Amino acid sequence: MLGLAACSNNTRTSTDPSGQSSTTDPSYNLAYGFPPSDFAVAGLEQRFPFLVADSEGVYLSELAGPLEFTVTLGGETVVEGAEVTPRQQGVPRAYVPLRFTPPEPGIYDVIAEYEGAELPANIEVVDRGTLALVQVGDAMPSVATPTVDEHRGVEPICTRDPECPLHQTSLASVIAAGEPSAVLVASPAYCSTTICGPVLDLLIEEVAAADRQAIHAEVYANPGAVDNIVDATLAPTPEAFGLTYEPALFVADRDGRVVDRLDAVFDQTEISDALAKAGR
Repeated sequence: MLGLAACSNNTRTSTDPSGQSSTTDPSYNLAYGFPPSDFAVAGLEQRFPFLVADSEGVYLSELAGPLEFTVTLGGETVVEGAEVTPRQQGVPRAYVPLRFTPPEPGIYDVIAEYEGAELPANIEVVDRGTLALVQVGDAMPSVATPTVDEHRGVEPICTRDPECPLHQTSLASVIAAGEPSAVLVASPAYCSTTICGPVLDLLIEEVAAADRQAIHAEVYANPGAVDNIVDATLAPTPEAFGLTYEPALFVADRDGRVVDRLDAVFDQTEISDALAKAGR
C-alpha cells in the first residue's frame, strides 16, 4: 500500500524562523516514512517517521546520531530544536520518529539537521473531521478479525510463513472482555516496504515476553485470487481503521481507548513502549 519516498534530493535555499537563509546539502535528503498526504490531523499529537537517504536515494541503514528538527507554519515556529534519537532495533533501516501536535491544518515546513546538513521537507496536516483514520483517544474499532476457527472471508488469514500465532481470538472478543488490546494490520507477503514481516516478528516477541495479547490482521481478503495485488479486495480490518497504508499498530487500554498508534516504520523499542501505555 505505502511506498517510502524521498522529500528532496536537490540543493535548495530555505529560510529559518529568524529570517536567515541557509543552503541545504545535496549529500543527504529526508525520506518520508509515512504517507505525505491524507495522514496527519490537527489538534492531536502526531508521529512522523523520517528516514535519511543519500544523494542517489539509497536509505542509510544506520544514522550517526540524533537529528534536530525545526517545524514552522506560515513562518511561525511550531517546533524548535527538537532532538530525535534514531531507532533501529530489529528493523533493516534506521529512522527518526518526530512527534508533535500540529495546531491547525496547513502545509508545515520541516528542517532536520544531520551531520551539518539541513534537510528540508513538508508535512500536510488536515482537519480531523476529513479523515477516517483512527486516532489516539478514539475508541478501538470492535472488529471481528479473522481467527483460525473463523476466517470470515479472508484467505489466507496470515501470509507470514509459517503462519503467526496471533490469530487465536478476534479483536472484538478482546475488547468485549475488557482487556488491553493491540492489533497490527500488515501483509508480510505483499508489503511494498519490506517492513511488515519484521515488525510482525517483533510484535510476536514482545507479547510473548510480556505475556500480553495481540492480534494480527491481514490487509487483503483474497490476494491469491488475483494476478496483481492492487486488484485484491481489502479485508474488513484496514477499512474499519480508515487505513490507506501498512503496516500500522493500534494499542488500546482496558477501556477500549487507543493510547498509541505506530505507522509505517517502527522498531522493537517503540512497540514495547506502545504496549506499555495500555497498562496491564
